[in-house]
Amino acid sequence: MRYSLFPAVLACAVLAGCAGPVPDDTKSGAPKARGFLAGLTKTPTTAPLRRAKLAGGAVVVAGPEDYCIDPKTVKTSANRSFAVVASCEILSQGKDGTYVEPLVMTVTVGRRGSQSDMPTAKDLARALEAELLAGGEENGLTLAHLDRGGDAGLKDGAASHWRGTFAQGDRMIGLALYAPKGSDYAGSAGKSMLVEQFRQITRLSPK
Repeated sequence: MRYSLFPAVLACAVLAGCAGPVPDDTKSGAPKARGFLAGLTKTPTTAPLRRAKLAGGAVVVAGPEDYCIDPKTVKTSANRSFAVVASCEILSQGKDGTYVEPLVMTVTVGRRGSQSDMPTAKDLARALEAELLAGGEENGLTLAHLDRGGDAGLKDGAASHWRGTFAQGDRMIGLALYAPKGSDYAGSAGKSMLVEQFRQITRLSPK
């Protein structure tokens, strides 16, 4: 089976278990958050991270400008690593960063099979039992815009969301982007954000 060759991509197939939170969209007062993120941002004891090393330093993750890594979500081991990227302002309760679109990205790292076994956008759609709205490959990044799954476990999350996969050395990296209902990032704008996340990782990680 082809799917057995990219566990990092399928590790988050059960979205309720690994999807990031969707914060409130607010530009004034203290940033607010819902669901999972709300629990993480109450009296934070550790500041959001601007970057984090996963997979023993083989992969370095940093979010786009004013997006940080929630330190409480960072999990790293020899076989699988994971981190959640969200608004620095929200994660820090207004102490860091400026207002950015309240969306969440996840980064999952695992070992890969051969280069010929890299998943396609259609593979991702089939694995998640979703309709492929748009997809393709750009500079080694496979992108898939899916019609369902983004709202699983997320209060007020849009059903449509973006997924991405690429190889970094001997690792397979899976990206996901979740946005609130009505957000442009649940649609066409999400592609550029996921591409920027990909560029950050490939720029910072060891070659």
